[in-house]
Amino acid sequence: MNISISGALVHFSAPPGGIMPGDTCSLILSTDPAAFSCRYKGRIARVNPVGVGVEILEHEF
Repeated sequence: MNISISGALVHFSAPPGGIMPGDTCSLILSTDPAAFSCRYKGRIARVNPVGVGVEILEHEF
């Protein structure tokens, strides 16, 4: 995964089917969900063989 304040590129060995640009999604990032996690609301910006580009719209800590 490649992440910045405005977006993320999520890598897949094979992109999941049915994901289209404009779809909304959530990302949850954590090394230990019991201790701490960050949740992001996003929108799919692009889908390609490398992965899925997500535009981050909101975040919660």
